[in-house]
Order: sequence, then C-alpha cells, then structure tokens
Amino acid sequence: MKKTVSKEVTLMTHVAGWVVPLGLMAGGWIWTCWATLVDLIAEWRRNQDYSVGQLVPLVAVYLVWSR
Repeated sequence: MKKTVSKEVTLMTHVAGWVVPLGLMAGGWIWTCWATLVDLIAEWRRNQDYSVGQLVPLVAVYLVWSR
C-alpha cells in the first residue's frame, strides 16, 4: 500500500514540476500580449482576407503536439 501512495505522490510532484512553470509562462505571455491578441482577433473577425488567421493557433498547437 505504501508503494502505491509513494508512486502517486511522486507522479503528482513530477507533473507539478512542469505544469506549474508552464502555466505561469503561458499566463505571463497572455498577460503581456493581451492588447495585441485582442486587436488580432478583432481584425480576423472584421477583415475577410485575414479570417483564416483564427486557425493559425490551432494548427500551431497541432504541429507542436504531433512532434
């Protein structure tokens, strides 16, 4: 029983070791770029030439995830 609890705690510690810094970095990036992101989204919705820009973040996440 102690081995299972120990493994769970170790796994939680390992996951927290990279999830917390990643979350802080993502939050910091969104906070610093918020005005630009709002302007980009407004332009994507207003201008038909740039409407495909809404797909760029999704494609980028897919490409990073697939590697």
